[in-house]
This record gives sequence, C-alpha cells and structure tokens, in this order.
Amino acid sequence: MVEEIPIIVVNYNGIELLEKYLNSAIQTQYPSRVVVVDNGSKDGSVEYLKEKGVEVIQLDKNYGPAYARNVAIKKFKTKFMTFLDNDVMVPKDWLDSLVEVISSDDEIAAVQSL
Repeated sequence: MVEEIPIIVVNYNGIELLEKYLNSAIQTQYPSRVVVVDNGSKDGSVEYLKEKGVEVIQLDKNYGPAYARNVAIKKFKTKFMTFLDNDVMVPKDWLDSLVEVISSDDEIAAVQSL
C-alpha cells in the first residue's frame, strides 16, 4: 500500500505566490496531501487557503522557514515528507521519481529534484 506523503509549503505573506503556484502542488498525481505552514501572514493568505480547502498550520508570527518546517516534522509521523517553497511550480509527476529513488535503498535518507 502506498502511504500518503505530506507536501509541506511554508508561507509568509505570499498570497500572490500561492495563487500562482499552489495548484501545481495540489495536482500532484502521487498520493499526497498539501499542508501550508503559515508564518503569521497578514495579507489574506490564510483566508485564501481555507477557501481552497487546504490544510493550514497557523503560527502566530514569522519564525522563519526552518522553524516552520520543524513544526511540520513534529506533526507528521510519516516515513516520507516533502517540502516546497511557495514560489515553486511542479509537474504532476514530480513526486513519483523521488519516491522511486528514496524507496530503492534504505541508505538514502533524502532526495531533491532539480
């Protein structure tokens, strides 16, 4: 059975970027779930995400991207997790090859796409 992989997107006042790029992550063909960790945005990002039905982890202020990613790591107990910046557009099949590579050898701990 294929385990759903969280796609974590870190955001801070990036509503314009989310409007432009988030749909590509949502349309990922590999079983996944998009979760945005929001660093205290004040630009309507959180409202936009909620309207789209995207899961949001709201932080009370901007702690920076590393802190936001660590919040996600603590929340999800999945074997694999992905991280995208809010200004990245991905093709539908972007995650397939990454999962194939990381699953091929137990000594591989992380993969990155180009």
